[in-house]
Amino acid sequence: MTDVRGCVALVTGGGGGIGRAVARRLAARGAIVVVNDLGTDRGGSASSDLTAVHTVEQIRAAGGLAASDLSSVVDPGQCDALVRKVMTEYGRLDILVNTAGTVRRGLLTECTVDDWDSLLRVHLGGHLNMIRSSVPAMRAGKGGRIVNVTSGSGLLHTPPASVAYATAKRAIAALTWYLSPQLRPEISLNAVSPIANTRTSSPTARRFASEAGGELADPGELAPLFSALSSPEGARITGSVVFCNGRELSKIRPSRYLEIFRSGVQAELMWAICAQAGRANRSIAGGFTPRVPREIGPGARDPGVRERDLRVAILSEETLSLRMCDAFKSRGITVIDEKLSAAASFAAAAEDFARLVAKHGAVDVIVLMTSSPKRPAGEIPDASSILKQLAVHASWTRAAQLISDRLLRQCTVLNVVVRTGDNDCGHEIVSQALAVFAELVTASPDSKVRAYSACLLDVGQQSLEALVSACVMAHVRDLGGDLAGNQLVLCEQWSGCVSKPELVSTATSDALWDEEKILNVLAPLLQ
Repeated sequence: MTDVRGCVALVTGGGGGIGRAVARRLAARGAIVVVNDLGTDRGGSASSDLTAVHTVEQIRAAGGLAASDLSSVVDPGQCDALVRKVMTEYGRLDILVNTAGTVRRGLLTECTVDDWDSLLRVHLGGHLNMIRSSVPAMRAGKGGRIVNVTSGSGLLHTPPASVAYATAKRAIAALTWYLSPQLRPEISLNAVSPIANTRTSSPTARRFASEAGGELADPGELAPLFSALSSPEGARITGSVVFCNGRELSKIRPSRYLEIFRSGVQAELMWAICAQAGRANRSIAGGFTPRVPREIGPGARDPGVRERDLRVAILSEETLSLRMCDAFKSRGITVIDEKLSAAASFAAAAEDFARLVAKHGAVDVIVLMTSSPKRPAGEIPDASSILKQLAVHASWTRAAQLISDRLLRQCTVLNVVVRTGDNDCGHEIVSQALAVFAELVTASPDSKVRAYSACLLDVGQQSLEALVSACVMAHVRDLGGDLAGNQLVLCEQWSGCVSKPELVSTATSDALWDEEKILNVLAPLLQ
């Protein structure tokens, strides 16, 4: 059944735009809706407009049941208190729809620390906080349905001036793809990538709609998709990201492997092949790269790579940093002997990097390595650790970009996420976010920084050597541009690269969608 009569739904950001439309749709179909909205303006600043109250008034005027809430989703304590209040008042929580969000635009070098923190805390932090608070309540009942909101800005075509927003939205898509298996079978987790006429709509989206001879959809046209995924029948769909612009539904496929090669083969050649695959963003060959000639064996190097000219700086925990230094030095590459601070803010990182360059000279390659704290299998990642990781990468990449652009000297920044547990989806969230982050930094106008991302599945000697090879090729051969947006994956037995997410199948309708039609279409579409 697609009706939600008697279900209790919690909608964050329900005071306006898509959130308001979803809250009204769920109430019209019989749900009791708790409308959460702190009441901020488009950029996230405090506002006196109590939008949650206005939405509740509209629902009640139409005969529905609703209550308002003004909690902040960026505060885990307030999220816990909100869920406890819902459970005390209604005894159950069946549906969570995360639409709370703000927009601030600017290149990374134009971002203030407040811009970065505000966007990441509201979007990614808000989603994680509400999911962590809601899942125990849902599991205590008969399960539940969670619907997130991501964006094409983090998945498909993204302007460089949306770097913080896109980073957060890609992380939300990754959260949906990689956390959903941990919540099965009691809880479904999906995300919608919407385009609609709201206060956060980008000028680019409005221009595209106008050039196509139309206009952006009203938020109400997208609400049935959220309602369908929130229904008991919609619970059979999970782990999916669906694009919707009102009349069109499309599946967005997560990243997939483009190339994989064995450890011990000629790594520089393999990374060049990965760059070709990344540029085309298509699969060239499956398995362990059978196209590689058999005569290429361990130790072979391209004589044109002038790796000994490179100067490298490393940020990592001490033991791993020493091993990375040894791996670089074994190839005659200079490693600057100065520890970079993982706790640096935007301002502190810029000052520290300027001081490092003044003392040691220009830096060619910066390796930023972070990891999440180990957590028990199945535990939902906490927002604070993930936001801290992303802030470290943003701070030092921004510092490198500011100095390199001023010096008119190219610098390669490798953002590396180290996996700490086999069943932890936290590293996937961070590394996916850093993939689009690196792509947009590289695409910034006149940028001298080539940034890219990698996920280190283990820290064996061969995986570290493959990482060093990637640094050499990315800088000397300038492969960063070709690999931008395509995450590298490295471990002791093999290495490779994965694609960007792709829009792969679409269904359209001349008439407005309803819940029943949507579920009938989504079943084959998402296979």
